[in-house]
Amino acid sequence: MTIKLKNIKFEVSFYFVALVTLLLLFDKSSKTLLCIVGAVIHEAGHLLCLLWWGDVPYKISLMPFGIVIERRGRVALSFNEEAVAALAGPLVNIVLAVILVFLYKYNHNELILFSIAVNCGLGALNLLPIEPLDGSRVLHALLSRKLSESRSEQITRAVSFAFLLPLAACGFYILIKSGYNITLLIVVIYASVLLMFKKNK
Repeated sequence: MTIKLKNIKFEVSFYFVALVTLLLLFDKSSKTLLCIVGAVIHEAGHLLCLLWWGDVPYKISLMPFGIVIERRGRVALSFNEEAVAALAGPLVNIVLAVILVFLYKYNHNELILFSIAVNCGLGALNLLPIEPLDGSRVLHALLSRKLSESRSEQITRAVSFAFLLPLAACGFYILIKSGYNITLLIVVIYASVLLMFKKNK
């Protein structure tokens, strides 16, 4: 399904709708909804930063593994601006988490505590230098200030794999020691899928 709003196409994947619907049907605690809100707020941080510099996106796609912002490329941002735009998403999540911490002091609600965890998790996850997460975009932008595009891409790809391997090892270790905690493994699988998707794109 595609909706056009002020020269921006909003594309919603059928699989995204199906996944969200299934999660909401089986989750009666509203935690799935809080995760979706956290992800939307994260992408809103990127979007607002790009709009501030006049880089209006061409299309925003809601996919099963995340939200993709496709840019027109009409406005050439500096490497520093690219880095700031990449950091905007995690920063919004972290700022929101801090605000919720203060709110939790006055209202010890479980959903507020869960929202803090979600936003901290989203911020930390996206700061990892693994393609195509935000940390990788920051690394690529900083490298591009001194190196060629191809060399920056090679180093960024190597760093991505270098981070995935120890993360996977830690994930298996935590699973074996705990007997049930697969959180880190899910993060590694998610990051690996994104990396493979970007490589094949």
